[in-house]
Amino acid sequence: MLTPKNPANRITGISKKLACSNLVSRPVASFEQDIGHFEPFYAYAFIRRTEPDQKASQPHFGYPRLGHWPELTCLCYPECMRVISWNVLRRIGATAQDLATIVHNRQPDILLLQEATADIDRVTSLIGGSFWRQSMPNRNHGLALWSPKPFPALTVLELPFDPKSRSGDRRIAAALQFADMLLVNVHLAHGQRLLRKQLRYIVDGTVGRVAIVGDMNAVGPTSLAGFDDVGPRKRTHMAKGILPVRIDRCLVRGITCGRAMVLDRGRSDHHPILIDLDCL
Repeated sequence: MLTPKNPANRITGISKKLACSNLVSRPVASFEQDIGHFEPFYAYAFIRRTEPDQKASQPHFGYPRLGHWPELTCLCYPECMRVISWNVLRRIGATAQDLATIVHNRQPDILLLQEATADIDRVTSLIGGSFWRQSMPNRNHGLALWSPKPFPALTVLELPFDPKSRSGDRRIAAALQFADMLLVNVHLAHGQRLLRKQLRYIVDGTVGRVAIVGDMNAVGPTSLAGFDDVGPRKRTHMAKGILPVRIDRCLVRGITCGRAMVLDRGRSDHHPILIDLDCL
C-alpha cells in the first residue's frame, strides 16, 4: 500500500533535488483509452506530460520525490502471480515474435521488459493483451509491460542520477499497483553506489507488499533493508562475454516466492527470469 507524504509541499523555481513525474492514477475502465505517459522535460525538476493524440501540456512543477507517493486506483490480484522479466537487448535481441513464444509457453500474468524498442510494440497484434512502453531519457529503448488483462494504475518515476558520473545515465522505473501490492519494473544504472541509491529512492515512502523486478546491474547483495532476494540463483548474463553474473533479480517485501527459474535467453544477452509470487 502506498501512502502520500506532504502532498501540499510544492516546490517553486528550479530545485536541485530530483523531482518526481506528474504522478496520476487511471481507472481501469478508461485506462486503455486514456493512458498518461511521461517524458523528461528538465534534468532536475520538471516532467512534461503528454496524452495520446494531444499536444504536450505546460511543464508541471512536481513535488520533491522524497517519500511522496499518491493514492492509486488498483486491481485485485490472484493468489499467485507469474512474472517474467527480460532484458531483450534493444533491436538486435529478442523480437515481438520471441515475446509471443515465451508468453505462449509460460503463460505469465505480467511480462516486464527492459531495453525494449518500438519494434516490440507489435506484440499485441500477435497475442493481444495490454501493452505499454516508454523509452529511457535520451535513449531509443526503455521499459515495457505486457499483460493478458488491462493494467492497474501505472506510475512512472524518474530515478536519481549523477550527471558527473560515467555511470550516471538517467533511468526510469514503472510501477503497477495491484490491491495492496506494488510491482516495479526496473533497469538500474551500472554504477554500484548509484543503483543502490535508485533502489532506496523507489521504496522511499512505501509500506506493505512490494516486488521490484528487472535488470538491476547489481554485483553482490543489494542490502535493501526489509527486502529478500527471491529470484533464481543462476547467472543471467555474461558481462563482456566473459564473466557470469546474476544481475536480473526479484526483491520482495511481504511476499513469498513459490518458484523462480532462469529461461533460455534466445537472441538476447540476458536470460529471462520467471517468478511465481505468492501474493496472499
